[in-house]
Amino acid sequence: LWANYTRSGGAWQRLFDIGTGETANMFLCPAIGGSNNGVMRFAITIGGSGSESQLSASEQLATGWHHIAVVIDEDAMNMEMYLDGVSIVTAATAVLPKDLGVTTQNWLGRSEYGADAYYSGSLDEFRIYDRALTAAEIVEILGGGLTGITAGVPSPDNGATDVPRENDLSWTPGEMAQTHNVYFGTSEEDVRNAGIANPLGVLVGEGQDANTYDPGRLELGRTYYWRIDEVNDATLFKGAVWSFTVEPFSYPVENVKATASSEYSVNTLASKTADGSGLDENDLHGDDLKTMWATQKNATGPAWIQYEFDTVYKLDRVLVWNSNQAIESLIGIGVKDATVEISLDGAAWTTLATVELAQGAGEPLAPQTFDLGGTAARYFKVTPLSNWGGVLNQYSLAEVRFYYIPVAAREPNPADDANDVVP
Repeated sequence: LWANYTRSGGAWQRLFDIGTGETANMFLCPAIGGSNNGVMRFAITIGGSGSESQLSASEQLATGWHHIAVVIDEDAMNMEMYLDGVSIVTAATAVLPKDLGVTTQNWLGRSEYGADAYYSGSLDEFRIYDRALTAAEIVEILGGGLTGITAGVPSPDNGATDVPRENDLSWTPGEMAQTHNVYFGTSEEDVRNAGIANPLGVLVGEGQDANTYDPGRLELGRTYYWRIDEVNDATLFKGAVWSFTVEPFSYPVENVKATASSEYSVNTLASKTADGSGLDENDLHGDDLKTMWATQKNATGPAWIQYEFDTVYKLDRVLVWNSNQAIESLIGIGVKDATVEISLDGAAWTTLATVELAQGAGEPLAPQTFDLGGTAARYFKVTPLSNWGGVLNQYSLAEVRFYYIPVAAREPNPADDANDVVP
C-alpha cells in the first residue's frame, strides 16, 4: 500500500488490521506507541500479543507519501518489509496469514483493539497478492506495474540472468487489455522510447491477441529489453521496460581445489588463487600479497601449482591474474613463462601449451584470457619456467578462474524434487 502519515492523532494507529479480533489478526502500524515515538511494525498472531511474530523497522514511518510492502514466504517461514522498494528488515515468522482462518474484521485505518486510535493520514493502492512477490516485482509496482491496467508478472523475471536462449516471453495482461503491442531489442533506450509512429526497429508485435511472444533463438550472453503496451479501444497503457540476460556460452567452474609445490607462508597459500580474494566488483585484482600465492624462496625442485575440479569439464577458457603486489616491478616474482598441462586422472599428463604471462604493475590488474578450446580435463597444472625479475628463485600468481561448456542436461523445469506442480 501507499501511505501518507501525519504523525499525529494518537497511539497504535493501523494502516491495516485484518483478523477476527484481538487474538487472531495481522496488522501494520506506522508507529507503535504514541504518534511521535516507536517504530513502524508489522505483526501477525493467532494467540494474542504475547505470542505474535513481529517485523519492526528501525524507525516510524516518515511523513509524505511512501510505499510499504510486507512479503511473507511460506517455504522459508520468513517475512520481509520493503519501504519505497528497498528491503529494510527481515524476520522469521511462526504464523502465516492462512492460519488466521476466515477473517471477519478486515480494516483499513482501524485497529482490532477498541482503545487504539484511528489512522491519521491518507492511504492509496492497497493490495493483497496470493503469492510472495519478488524484490523486482515490488520495484515494478512502484512504477505502476502489476496493476489492473498495465502488463505485469513478466516471464522471464525482470532482471533475470542465465535465461535459456530459446525461451518465449509471456506476461499477465492488464484487466482492460484487448490487444498488446510488443517491443523487443538490445537497446534499452530504443525499447523505452519507441512507439507506433516511431518504432525504432524494436516494435515486433502490434495489436496482437496473445500474451506471449517468441523472439526466436537469442544470442548467448546478450542482455535484451522488452516492453508491453496494453491497448483498449483508442486508449494505450504504456508498460515498464523489462530486461533479462541470456545464458552465457560457458560458466565458471566452482569449488576448485588448488595445491602447490610450496607456499611462502600461511598468508600466501595456493588456495588464494581460487577463492576470489583480492578481486573488486570489476574483476580487477589489488596489490596485497596476502591475497595471492607465492612459493618458498629457493625451494628445491620445480615450482608448480595444480587445480583439481570435482569432475571432468569441457574447458572453454581460463582467466589469469599474475602476481600484482606493490613491489612487483622491483622484485619480479610474477610468473613469466610457464608450461601448462592437463589430466583426466591426475596421473597421466598432456602438455597443452607454453605461455607467457604479462607482468603485474601493482595497480588494479585485469586478467589475461587463454582459450582452452573445449579441452576435457579434471586437473590443470602450471609449471613456471621463469619469473619477471630473473633474480629470486620464487614465483607468484594472484588468481586463476576456469570456464566450462555445459555438455550435460541441466536446470530441469519443473525443478528436481519439485512439489505442488500444476497438472
